[in-house]
Amino acid sequence: MSGGVNWWDEGQGGMSNHRTKHAPSAAWQALQAQLLYPEQEAYEEIRPVITFGQEIKERAAEIGISPKTLSHKVDLFIQHGIPGLVPGGLRRADDRRQLPTELREYLLQLKAEYPAFTSREIVDILDVKFDRTVSHHTVEQTITRGTLPKIVGRRYPRYAKMRDAEERREAMLRLHLEGWSTKAIIGYLGAPRRTVQAFLTRWVADGVQSLQGKQAGRPPGIRKVTLPVIATIKEQQETSAVGEFRMSAYLKQHHGIDLSPRTCGRVMAANRDLYGLVKETPAPRPKKPMPFAANVPHQYWSVDICYIEHHHLPDQAGPFYIITVLDNYSRKIVASAPSRTQDLWAFLMVLCTAISIYGAPAALVSDGGAVFRAHAATQIYETLHIEKLQIERRKPWQDYCETHFRVMKLMERYRLEEATSWQEVCAVHARFVVDYNHQEHFAHLDREDGKHTPSDVMGWVQGHVVTTPTLQELFNLVYATRTLDRSGYIRYQTWRIYGEEGLAGRRANVWVMKETHTLTIAYQQEPLAEYQVEYAPNHLTQHNQHPWANLTELRQFPTQFPAPPRLWDQQQMNQVEWRKVYRVPHTTPRRKALPPPVIQLPLLFA
Repeated sequence: MSGGVNWWDEGQGGMSNHRTKHAPSAAWQALQAQLLYPEQEAYEEIRPVITFGQEIKERAAEIGISPKTLSHKVDLFIQHGIPGLVPGGLRRADDRRQLPTELREYLLQLKAEYPAFTSREIVDILDVKFDRTVSHHTVEQTITRGTLPKIVGRRYPRYAKMRDAEERREAMLRLHLEGWSTKAIIGYLGAPRRTVQAFLTRWVADGVQSLQGKQAGRPPGIRKVTLPVIATIKEQQETSAVGEFRMSAYLKQHHGIDLSPRTCGRVMAANRDLYGLVKETPAPRPKKPMPFAANVPHQYWSVDICYIEHHHLPDQAGPFYIITVLDNYSRKIVASAPSRTQDLWAFLMVLCTAISIYGAPAALVSDGGAVFRAHAATQIYETLHIEKLQIERRKPWQDYCETHFRVMKLMERYRLEEATSWQEVCAVHARFVVDYNHQEHFAHLDREDGKHTPSDVMGWVQGHVVTTPTLQELFNLVYATRTLDRSGYIRYQTWRIYGEEGLAGRRANVWVMKETHTLTIAYQQEPLAEYQVEYAPNHLTQHNQHPWANLTELRQFPTQFPAPPRLWDQQQMNQVEWRKVYRVPHTTPRRKALPPPVIQLPLLFA
């Protein structure tokens, strides 16, 4: 063999280092097709050699294997018998390559308990259970060659059949500690994916305390949903029909409570079940493209009139109205006021207020109402270069005010219907305007600049600036600005009029409407107080103006600027006469003080 001659190549008359492969004969292929087990096939390969003395080279050519391989199988059979033909049959009991009996039985039991196990998932479980790393190929071979036991019943019932929450958490935890993957736990128990993942996350963070439920591990006294919070939500549900989003914004603005809309929705649902509150569910509407969607502030303003038919005003036979001008881009209310009538002058009053504060828009959108198409209104549009646009007939959704009015009715309908005086109606609506402009709006939730309220989105941006003389000429009113003193009063002509003490030192606007005989003090877009003006008949001043014979208070509007604390309470203040408007008596003008006489100092000293 020193020349490298293989003994099975000697009969060919030459030397070769290559193994000669032969195709198996047809007789062997036919016999091989009838064999059932690998052991049978291995024995039939060597049977003619051992029993009948057939040459190894000849038999290897018939079955299509190497003569050396066949010779090795013959030697194993002669030495060990049938176990020599079985793969792994000659391994020792202490051989590390062979799985122990306990591990092999546990592996097969796992596969029988949950057939969806992958080989790698079983490897992880065996590593946790026996502290031994097994190849996934070994696991696959063991499952293929072994016999799976019959499993009677389940260790844990399905998740839906376990009524006790602690039992569910215990089952998930035990499987997790055994090394089961999250996917296997979900499939075996039939539990929701989010539930299993959330519980295992809490287990990693809180440990044993997570078995007590979701609130385990939270420090005592840190819960957001407390009884006072639930009572506040219930009170707001009884007085409005807002949804969970508006409820969350209301709590954040007025009470400083930061609750997510979903949490508010769960509390509101619990209140409805407990107290029998009714939820108004609007019919679903398909989303339609808006033809007047703005890209910048003051590109489009929408105006409309809302009817309030159900009310308790004793001096109002029919409905009263709320006229609103809205900026389409920021969704901010630039001007809004209740009115007993829906005439042209009421609309022009609201429009003038909006233009004086924010400037003129590029276009004004409305429906086909007569007041919006009146000749006087058209002249104002043309003078201020405002493009007048109109929505299509029977498509009110094109007007942004329609959506706004729906929100307005949800937020303040109850309080408007319960109001018994016009002053109370104006106060309720003024409060709504402030809340709406400073609460988060659903249209701005996805903004990346952190601006989510209409006021923040509009910011300081103004429209086309309109000078005061132009407004006075167009709208036939008297407009001025005054500074509030430390007591909250302004000085106008010969009168001292109260505005708001909390705005001391600020510049306020004064509107005198000749047609309605009213004087209104406003700060930015918020009215502070309104007074009734009585003109002296048949008398004109040197400026061709009627002097005022009397000035009486009509109403005081609530504002978001609280007055500083006083040394007396409101009850004591009501017991004394507090004049909010009075005439300043004429006083003699001060005489200028004479300068001191000049005294010549002596030039020489004695």
